[in-house]
Amino acid sequence: MFRSKRAGLVRRLWRSRAMGCEEASGAFHERSRGGNESHAGQPEQTPPGRSSLCGGWRGQPEQTPPGRSTLCGGWRGQPEGELKAITYSVLKKMTEKQLEALAGAVESRGAAESPCVSFHEAPLRLGSQPVSTLVFLCRLLRWPDLRHQLELKRLRCCQSFGALAAGNLRCCNPYHVSRLCVPESPPPPYSRFPEELPKVKEMPESSASSTETGGTSICWLPGLRGTFLPLDVRKQQPWCTLAYWEYKTRAGPLHHAHEPTVSIFYELPQCGCGSRTGDLCLKLVPATGRDSLASRRARIGAGLLLSRETDGVWAYNRGEQPAFVNSPTLDAPGRAGRTPVARRLPAGHSLKLFDPERAQRLLRTFVPAEGESVRDLFSVRVSFGKGWGRDYTRQCVLECPCWLEIFFYR
Repeated sequence: MFRSKRAGLVRRLWRSRAMGCEEASGAFHERSRGGNESHAGQPEQTPPGRSSLCGGWRGQPEQTPPGRSTLCGGWRGQPEGELKAITYSVLKKMTEKQLEALAGAVESRGAAESPCVSFHEAPLRLGSQPVSTLVFLCRLLRWPDLRHQLELKRLRCCQSFGALAAGNLRCCNPYHVSRLCVPESPPPPYSRFPEELPKVKEMPESSASSTETGGTSICWLPGLRGTFLPLDVRKQQPWCTLAYWEYKTRAGPLHHAHEPTVSIFYELPQCGCGSRTGDLCLKLVPATGRDSLASRRARIGAGLLLSRETDGVWAYNRGEQPAFVNSPTLDAPGRAGRTPVARRLPAGHSLKLFDPERAQRLLRTFVPAEGESVRDLFSVRVSFGKGWGRDYTRQCVLECPCWLEIFFYR
């Protein structure tokens, strides 16, 4: 008997339900291979109450009783038959076009562009708990340990971003949302390194010298003081400038962002090196001469999406490895002149990496320590895959293989 295409898409999405756990297990196996740098030589600890991994993947995989779902986190203990019935009920209400969009998003893990999947919002009941359709699909296809819609943030590409849609019609594409990454409390002071460390010092002629790198001269952003921007760039002021680095060497030219969103990636599935001229494709950036860095750069994959929004600049990690962010507006007050703190941004999560209002407040009371300047309040550093600073063996971002410096204009 021939089956309809819609029925095939529904079954295809049901079979993809374990991708949420695979995403978690991939992170777990990456840790076991040493993909994430340890905190000062110790295995990386997950903050209590927050995890990018779902329940059964903390440590050893959990054994699932017969007749129960193999999913973890929020699905633990949910009978698979009941879960399947609810899933089929939700998916069969979608059109064939919506199912195709959903399947494409899930199978590319959000790296490929996908349209909105608009759906009439109606609460679903799982056991005794009502959940929204969006939360249900996010749990099913992406984050089995998701608890509440307040943990989610819509991406700017979504039609439901920033405004209420007509009636109760909402986009339910799990890859049009990200998971909020709330900065955790500082870990206990188990680092073997002193709190005070020499900073990368600013030198004349827009160069810097670091005592940590044997006095190596580093060329900083020439546009930091505004007057160094090329004439054609100054005519249309960018909201940020990006510099891509590999260890101590800057690779490629500066990249000026004018659009509200800018993507930094190695390769995207739908078009290889991207379609928007405003994006930064690292695959096209000239090599810095170290063969070992080619594979590290390729691991950046779908990379990072920066979004300029009303409350600040958000970063969405749509790659498959964690990113690490050091920002003056994320630091606790009174950390001037101390070892930098890099916040871990897991795959699939979003973080407000720069708050311009807080930067302006800091500017009013800013007293520069040795080696600091006003520009430090408006620059952010992001490392792909490797952490540095207070909680890591790498104490300087120059020891990270692939990283970005982002400067925001006042």
